[in-house]
Amino acid sequence: MSRVTVIRPTFMDLRDMGVFSWPLGMVSVSRFHAHYDEKEICYIADGKISVTSGDQKVIFGAGDLAIFPAGTDCTWQVISPVRAHYKAASYVGQAA
Repeated sequence: MSRVTVIRPTFMDLRDMGVFSWPLGMVSVSRFHAHYDEKEICYIADGKISVTSGDQKVIFGAGDLAIFPAGTDCTWQVISPVRAHYKAASYVGQAA
C-alpha cells in the first residue's frame, strides 16, 4: 500500500510547481472518507488536518504539502478550517 507523504516545501518550490495557480478549496471542521482514483497533491494554506489511511496517521497543516497516491482510501478529520490549493482532485468522498 502506498503511503501519504507530507513535505514542507519552500516558497521557491511552490512557485516552481505552480501551486498558486491550482484551484483553491475550503473545508470546514468535519470528518469524511475519501478515495483518490488519481494521485492528488494539496498545499495547505490555512488549517489543520489529521488523515488516517490504513495503519498510517498523519497530521499536517498550514505550510505543508500532502501527496495522496492513486488508490488511497483515507479518513480526513479537519481539526481547524482548511484553505488549500489542490491538483488532480479525482476522489470520491462521503461524510464519516
